[in-house]
Amino acid sequence: MPKAEGRSPKARMKVPREALRRLCAESWNPIGIPMAASASERDPSRMPADEYDTYLLVAWGMAVRGRPAAEIVDYLASAEREQMGLTHPAGDKQAFVAALQEMGRRA
Repeated sequence: MPKAEGRSPKARMKVPREALRRLCAESWNPIGIPMAASASERDPSRMPADEYDTYLLVAWGMAVRGRPAAEIVDYLASAEREQMGLTHPAGDKQAFVAALQEMGRRA
């Protein structure tokens, strides 16, 4: 198998998707609707567990590459405004990013 050029071992690691979703449900969740406990849960009163995966994967990549917290918070704020159309998002981006960076350091 060819070696991935220009990517650190951390960048090639398996993404802890379920842990990221759990952290998002607990800390960030800008829409504020309760989230499903797992991707297989089908409860119409809850948002799908994978609702924020696109944003979580980008934020995770930034965290494992050691990007500053402010940069990750800015990315999330931009996603809330520009992709989600939120003017008053729920959740705590700073707490989410701090926990995300801690996960990234342990990875």
